[in-house]
Amino acid sequence: MSVRLVAASVLVVATLTASANADNHLSPEQIAALKAHNEAIVAAEPKAAGVFEVQNDGSIRHIQSGMICPASFPNVSFWHAEVFSDDNHKGEDVGCDYGRNDKNGTWVEKFTIFAVKSAPGTTLDSAFETYRGQVIQTFPNAVSIGVAIKLEDKGAGSSSALPKCRSEAFSVDRDVGQTTEELIVSIQGGWDLEIRNSYFGKPNNIVVNKGEDDAAVKAVGDRIISAFAFVSVSPTLGK
Repeated sequence: MSVRLVAASVLVVATLTASANADNHLSPEQIAALKAHNEAIVAAEPKAAGVFEVQNDGSIRHIQSGMICPASFPNVSFWHAEVFSDDNHKGEDVGCDYGRNDKNGTWVEKFTIFAVKSAPGTTLDSAFETYRGQVIQTFPNAVSIGVAIKLEDKGAGSSSALPKCRSEAFSVDRDVGQTTEELIVSIQGGWDLEIRNSYFGKPNNIVVNKGEDDAAVKAVGDRIISAFAFVSVSPTLGK
């Protein structure tokens, strides 16, 4: 069964912004469980002490940049707290890693939000070219298929209040199948924000087996999560 997405671009910024508060509808018990789960993940990374802290709602705050990663998303769960910098540059290169496996334990969605201390003289264009180069290096056969997200300017309180970004989506043929690789880059408050998204299939077409309604819903989430994260996370960076 094929489900074709009507819109090629994400044009529902207001809806996504409102959805950023979805965890407010969880019960106190659910929030407590989510917080405990995320605290255990952060604690499992020895370098995360003094770099990440889990807040009362389960969201994960990067102490050095102020970036707040959501406690979870509708289609993925928090998997890892990633710390790449050494002790001399503590917390200057980090990531919040999310994902989802299928019933066989094989990944079907990988999603990561990175915060990297901007190097002197960094511009949005130079940062984008750096991270784009990393994508091409990882996937030499990647084929560009256009921008990853397109945000409409709806006036005050919408994308006009967001930092500028550059994005690109790529189609990649892997041994495990065709994936879409999305990249979004922005600069805010002296930090690079890099969002990376990997999912199977094409951006505007979802193929699921009959009766797998939940899989279809999550696949739609895979295709809007990049915009969702940019809208909700970018304003917190550098605060």
